[in-house]
Amino acid sequence: MRVIDLHCYPNTEQWSIAQGPFVEALGTYWGRAWVPKTEAEVASDFQTAGVEAVLVALDIETVIGTPPCWRQIFPIFVSLLLIPAGRGLTK
Repeated sequence: MRVIDLHCYPNTEQWSIAQGPFVEALGTYWGRAWVPKTEAEVASDFQTAGVEAVLVALDIETVIGTPPCWRQIFPIFVSLLLIPAGRGLTK
């Protein structure tokens, strides 16, 4: 069975900065602190758990005025998480 997280929280430093006040609220909700990780650590966590991730885009900069999430995060996650080793991209 495939396990797919349809609303992935990547928990990187850039993501945490962009989430502004929501990081503390998420920590309260989940009962743990949201400590930022590197992109590679987050990808490894998902791979170890056997979970495929769908990153959901939100224009948080416009909505609450926080800095935008780093746009380069998506290609990093594609290369680290979403493409199985050895498959590569096809044209």
